[in-house]
Amino acid sequence: MPGPRIEPRIRSTEVRHLTPGPPGHHQDINHYLSPVEQSTSAAMESVKTPVKRLLSTTSASSDDAYEEDDCCDEATDAGEGRTMSEEEREYGKIPKRIYLDYLRACGVVAGVSYLLSAVLWQGLRVYTDYWLSQWTHHSNATAVDHHEHQRQDETVFYFGVYASLSAASIILSLLSNGIGQYAGAQARRTLHDNMLHNLLKCPMKFFESTPVGRIINRFSMDTGLIDKKLATSIQRLLQFLLLCFSAILVNAVVTPWFLLAAVPICATYYVVQHFYRYSSRELQRLDSITRSPIFSHFSETLGGLTTIRAFSHQQRFTDMLLRKMDTHANAFLIMNTANRWLGIALDYLGGVIVLMAIVASLVTATLLPGQVPPALVGLAVNYTLLVPIYLNWVVKFLADVEMYMNDVERVQQYATTPTEDYRTQGVSVPHSWPEKGDIVFENVSLRYDSKREPVVTNLNLHIPPGQKVRESRG
Repeated sequence: MPGPRIEPRIRSTEVRHLTPGPPGHHQDINHYLSPVEQSTSAAMESVKTPVKRLLSTTSASSDDAYEEDDCCDEATDAGEGRTMSEEEREYGKIPKRIYLDYLRACGVVAGVSYLLSAVLWQGLRVYTDYWLSQWTHHSNATAVDHHEHQRQDETVFYFGVYASLSAASIILSLLSNGIGQYAGAQARRTLHDNMLHNLLKCPMKFFESTPVGRIINRFSMDTGLIDKKLATSIQRLLQFLLLCFSAILVNAVVTPWFLLAAVPICATYYVVQHFYRYSSRELQRLDSITRSPIFSHFSETLGGLTTIRAFSHQQRFTDMLLRKMDTHANAFLIMNTANRWLGIALDYLGGVIVLMAIVASLVTATLLPGQVPPALVGLAVNYTLLVPIYLNWVVKFLADVEMYMNDVERVQQYATTPTEDYRTQGVSVPHSWPEKGDIVFENVSLRYDSKREPVVTNLNLHIPPGQKVRESRG
């Protein structure tokens, strides 16, 4: 009768230090074994049992495997047949339907009311400045011809009109800003509610294939930018557009020579802002897309914190989070660098505009001294000094509005996701259902996706009322 078979014991902590040598080299493992294990190893060598075969049964984790897991774009659960989809990203210009969606969310009445009030407010501001210049011109022209009492009456008249225009301008300013804020609040509330109501009706397939970080990103950062930035940027854009148009119009009326220099300079502004907008729009999309993995990784880490600590993988998950944050910071840094480039380019163009406008005003005042009053020349020069500032802000807010419209586009993606009509689809049941706990499955098949094979096929099950059932997963 053969004796008992002796199996060699090799401690995993010792085998982990063994490294394969070059071809033809045999590594001495007796140094790592106890005396009993050395005798066992000698017995194994007598029966020609290779040591390498024993070593291959021991596996150790490697950093390459961690990096491979970290670089995967899709997380697939083979046991349940679930695949995480890649995050949607649009390219090119923001579609016009996104602007129309935002306008409808604001309300057509509120949007048109804000536009009219802003135009009236700016027109009143320009007329107030014009009235002040006329007051100055009239006072200089009649300083010698009129008596003191008559000059006082004219001063009271001009001051009364100027005060009335200023008061009306303040009222229109409050009205315009109030309507704009109301329209913005209504838009962000409508966009948020539409996205929330649509997501609540999405099928389970959507939540199986979409990481929770993407949904959190839509409801936190994207909605926050729409809430805090978009409405204010649109208001400031319209305000500076009207200011810029007013300044160019005043200069064109007072000094028509200004148009000769204004046309090519405005064309240069258009080229610069066109180049910047295209770059900033894509950078904003990269900023939004690279932020979602941070939320996903953080939420998943919190969910599996016990397992991570049990296997001592804290440093691995920390490094993964830092790499994702570095990727997001790169897009954010490049976007801010583009903003600084835009500021420098527009400052140089603004200096050219001021130079051309002042030269045109001086030429007009010199060649046509009797046709253009000095007060109007001063008004034109005053507006000219503000044109570079207005144009800079126009380009800045125009790019900002387009960047923030990217957040509206991302919110609308989830607001238009296909949903389940759970109210009309399926089997209709009476209002008194369930009357008793009788559960019957007849030829039931279940699958995670219509394109995948069923995980349960032709299930027949009957659970009588009052029966206790225990589910067990093998």
